[in-house]
Amino acid sequence: MQMNLNPLSSFQATYLCGGNVICNEESWKDAHYIPAFNKFYLVRIGECVCDVDGTEYLPKAGQLMLMPENHVQSYCMSRGKPLAKHWCHFTAHTAGRRLFDVLQTDLVVTVPDFDGMAELFVKIHRPYAGDNNRNICIEMERQAALIQVISTYIALANPRYSDNLIHLGHDFEPVFAYIRKNLSVKFSVEDLSKTVHLHPNYFIKRFHDAYGCSPMQYVNTQRIEQAKSLLKTTELSMAQITEKTGFGDVSYFSKYFKKAVGFTPSLYRSIRDQ
Repeated sequence: MQMNLNPLSSFQATYLCGGNVICNEESWKDAHYIPAFNKFYLVRIGECVCDVDGTEYLPKAGQLMLMPENHVQSYCMSRGKPLAKHWCHFTAHTAGRRLFDVLQTDLVVTVPDFDGMAELFVKIHRPYAGDNNRNICIEMERQAALIQVISTYIALANPRYSDNLIHLGHDFEPVFAYIRKNLSVKFSVEDLSKTVHLHPNYFIKRFHDAYGCSPMQYVNTQRIEQAKSLLKTTELSMAQITEKTGFGDVSYFSKYFKKAVGFTPSLYRSIRDQ
């Protein structure tokens, strides 16, 4: 059996919201909070002050700043200086782990082809159309642009695997295939462990060692990603999306979604029309 040792083999990224703005010194600021999503700031004019885990950064025109999720951060404008920027909130995971837990990167990079990068941000911010079929195409184009921004950033940001990254010692592809096939129905850890012929307790330990989360946490991450896609590209009701993603109960789905994404499902859906 061939081992799947690539930590990025199941990379996923999801756009949440974004835009192109001229910032106001009084309103564009926040301090000491931990977001549940990543943020990109592509500075067009001026500069700003960003703090991540106690380290201060001063991204300026022509530079791209990553504000990674799950880190303490603050931001504001530089006193007396203008600020205009493209911005994007997004999530990025690989095999159930946050991408920037797996990869360590420099947080500020200078972008050689700034105009090309700005065009990608414009594609990411492109509004949805009234036609659901067209929305599917727009979402695919947006996804491609987002992945290109992330990959370009990583290429410029001195990427290295985190010191605590543990490569797989067992091929879990049958587990992932089972999850993809059965995401809309209930199943147990025992069901997952059977796909790789491991005792459930040992399976949980090996999975957690490899991915930094339990098997069912990974399952719920995949269900949330599917829910995001359905909310953005369909008009399905909350009950229908709850059923298709295997959450079972609308109230539980709504609470779990808000905790994971930072928005209620209804608010997340409304963002697509803005």
